[in-house]
Amino acid sequence: MTEYDYVVVGSGIAGLFTAVLAAERGRVAVITKGTLAQTNTRFAQGGIAAAVASHDSPALHERDTLVAGAGLCDPAAVHVLCEEGPARVRDLIHFGVGFDTVDGVISLAMEGAHSMPRVLHARGDATGAEIEHALTRRITHSSAALLEHHMLLDLALEDGTCVGCTVLDLKSGRQRLLRAQHTVLATGGGGRLFAHGTNPAVATADGVAVALRAGAEVADLEFFQFHPTALMKPGAPRFLISEATRGDGALLINTRGERFMPRYDERAELAPRDVVSRAILREMAATGAPHVWLDLTHLDPARVEAHFPTIARFCRRFGIEITREPIPVAPAAHYMIGGIRTDIWGRTPLPGLFACGEAASAGVHGANRLASNSLLEAVVFARRIVDASVGDGGPGARGPGSGVRGRETGRLPLPKGEGTGSPHPSPFLEEEGTPPSVEVRVSPAIPTTGRSGVTTPRFRALMWEHVSITRDHAGLAAAEAQLRAWLGGYRVRPTRLSVELANMLLVGWQMTRAALAREESRGAHYRADFPEPDPAWRRRLAYHLPRPQPLDVAQAMRAKALAGSRA
Repeated sequence: MTEYDYVVVGSGIAGLFTAVLAAERGRVAVITKGTLAQTNTRFAQGGIAAAVASHDSPALHERDTLVAGAGLCDPAAVHVLCEEGPARVRDLIHFGVGFDTVDGVISLAMEGAHSMPRVLHARGDATGAEIEHALTRRITHSSAALLEHHMLLDLALEDGTCVGCTVLDLKSGRQRLLRAQHTVLATGGGGRLFAHGTNPAVATADGVAVALRAGAEVADLEFFQFHPTALMKPGAPRFLISEATRGDGALLINTRGERFMPRYDERAELAPRDVVSRAILREMAATGAPHVWLDLTHLDPARVEAHFPTIARFCRRFGIEITREPIPVAPAAHYMIGGIRTDIWGRTPLPGLFACGEAASAGVHGANRLASNSLLEAVVFARRIVDASVGDGGPGARGPGSGVRGRETGRLPLPKGEGTGSPHPSPFLEEEGTPPSVEVRVSPAIPTTGRSGVTTPRFRALMWEHVSITRDHAGLAAAEAQLRAWLGGYRVRPTRLSVELANMLLVGWQMTRAALAREESRGAHYRADFPEPDPAWRRRLAYHLPRPQPLDVAQAMRAKALAGSRA
């Protein structure tokens, strides 16, 4: 057993940003089941959205976020995100992130559902890799203990308080109890729950499952964002083709050679992701093709190569020259909107437990995440967690470069000029100024009896078939019954793959139950049998178990260690 002030689980932008700041306050351990670099952040292409230009404002950013969230955003959380976002971008610059510039001025890109260009990029489409590199460099030169190849098993609870976590050393096979005054879950999302997704193999919703088993609340799990444009070519991974390509003018064309998005939305290729994803599925069904085309061939080749070097290199590996031929694309699972329910300081109902990043749900995204808000969310709420942990509950977040709302950076001048964008119309105007209610439900206990035989491919195929872009009662009910049986019959072994499958089964089951409960279509949740939004469903759904149900493989060791520490 080892004791720390902070145990941070996860090494993406949320975990590393938290750890870098926390290392200035106390003893920190960073836990990751792979290496520090094996995260979703590394593959993030789209950039980070923030109102840093003189013609932009946090208020306009708030407006765009609320519109995209389809009436389910928490306005207070959105206000925090957009007001504090520019200062957190300055922190990233302070930590060594080099955002792209043109003639010495920060370059801002346009992306879907934004009313103006406000997305900062680094190295073209390698923003995540640049941020990951800068934060990794920073944390490795700090006093933090870095525990790679350690798998989170469960939280350690004492009288209803989180006092640390149990981890499995994947190299030695030994379990360890890490005690901490503050435990932060920054474990990322769950794109690997589905057969087709853009996420790396680590994205198995571990933190959400662990928090749920410990008695914390999870919220908004029915909302999962599917990216409209992932590479769809036999023999190639489902590689993300950034939304920034469409912001730069790329067009979506069906296999008949027709541009189709203007038929579905006045914003065409820059409509919200759920709209574009469903439009692509309809075009694929109408043409009988397994994909549509994303066409950049009419754009300046030099600009395409400069803005999207990662995409160009990857497609070239599979015989596609993106400046001369269109890219075959189809939707794929991308971002888990729901997660561990927190307040605007990253706190959960369990004392001592915090969460941030994709693993958390503070109400920022509502029913549908606005493009490039995810990296911003991670740093804004990571900062707030560290502030809250030392009793700093003031309205402003402090840190390197605070005090100026993004108008200056200390290194680079920011764009000036008149904005040409305007807020997009929204069918949820009457709902955007007030927070939605939160309905907290007690979920059934995790089943302990059932039929096993589940494998990860079978699980992921079931989720893709019945719980992905288009849902209905019959499919969701069948999936829920199968997942319940698989979950009840599954016996966890102390290996990474076995624990990951247990986590995915639990989160997939809870996601399916939430999707079955919400009898409407809103944002990223689309029910073919309830195709319209229903004002009666303007409420967030949160769930918790009737009692903690830790994994069997961790219980004995944890109980022994806690008993020893009390003695």
